[in-house]
Amino acid sequence: AVAKRDKAAAGPLASDLAAARAAVTSAEAGLAAAQARLRQVRAGPTASDIAAAESALSAAKAALATAKARQDALDPNSAQHAADVRSAELALEQARNALWAAQTQRDGVCGAGPYAPKYQCDSANATVAAAETAVSSALNALENVRRPPTEEQIRAAAEAVAAAQQEQARAQARLDQLRAGPLPVDVSAAESEVTRAQSALASAKARLEALQTGAPEEVKAAEAEVARAKAALDQKKAGPAPADLEVLRARLKESRTALAKAQAARADAIITSPFAGTVVETTAKVGETIAAGTPVLTVADLSALVAETTDLDEAGAALLSVGMPVTVRINAFADKTLTGKISEIAQVATVTSSGDANYTVRIVLDQADPSLRLGMTARVEFPVGR
Repeated sequence: AVAKRDKAAAGPLASDLAAARAAVTSAEAGLAAAQARLRQVRAGPTASDIAAAESALSAAKAALATAKARQDALDPNSAQHAADVRSAELALEQARNALWAAQTQRDGVCGAGPYAPKYQCDSANATVAAAETAVSSALNALENVRRPPTEEQIRAAAEAVAAAQQEQARAQARLDQLRAGPLPVDVSAAESEVTRAQSALASAKARLEALQTGAPEEVKAAEAEVARAKAALDQKKAGPAPADLEVLRARLKESRTALAKAQAARADAIITSPFAGTVVETTAKVGETIAAGTPVLTVADLSALVAETTDLDEAGAALLSVGMPVTVRINAFADKTLTGKISEIAQVATVTSSGDANYTVRIVLDQADPSLRLGMTARVEFPVGR
């Protein structure tokens, strides 16, 4: 590395020359490998290549034969299946004979009276247990052979045969290709690889020669790059131009205005309630376009419910006063009675269609009840004349 204030001799750097020489060496190695590959392709396969291909074909044929044998064993009418059943039957018979022999020997050892060593009897019993396990295993094996194959087993066997056939075909094709000699397309590809390697070597040598002798074009390009770098440095030292500062200030003002508009739009898009409560009705759907000023939610403060009369006549209204305690009976609940106080008496009567004058009385309940719902009807009892 070259540090600040280090002196450098005229001409290319040593690191550049080393990199160029390494590139030439690498290109020469690449050309040698490509030429060796071309000679190998033109010469054709060796005896060891053909022997390896023949061995691969033999292995593929053996694998195919094994797959077909397993497929045939699944056919209850095939000779292979019959042979498997007979083999399993013989194995079961041998296991039973071995069990009988072990039992006979055990009876002779353990029945010899109190003079027979216990360890011999224990060993004989262990032999009988092992023979019983062998009989059970042989019986299970026979049942498995006799059991009809499942669809999954049949499909798996067919797939295994198909895969083995494909592998044998590939091995045969590979062997045939080796015996036929090199293909023209392979020779052409190897020749193209040699041509590319020669071009890469020529380019690497030209680069090395240019560094060693000095290329006028590269010198001019380097001088131009130095001039551009010096101009950029001078501009940085001089600071930004007034016109550029004005443009930046205008862009900053535009960005701040856009931010304020976006923040205002986001605030306008949020619906807030003027008080804490419970949403009791929704009149708009998500995604629906509504006009300005259209109600979308109904919010109620269920912690402070009130009741209003609708049929109190003028004679009854004259007997009431604000603050008077009352009893409220909810029609929906036979056993629910609430208490409250009159908070407001209408100053103006509401005239019905029949000409009667009714006064609305507003009653604030003493306690909130979670079972109450907006719009429920009730009967109000005033303590008049008590």
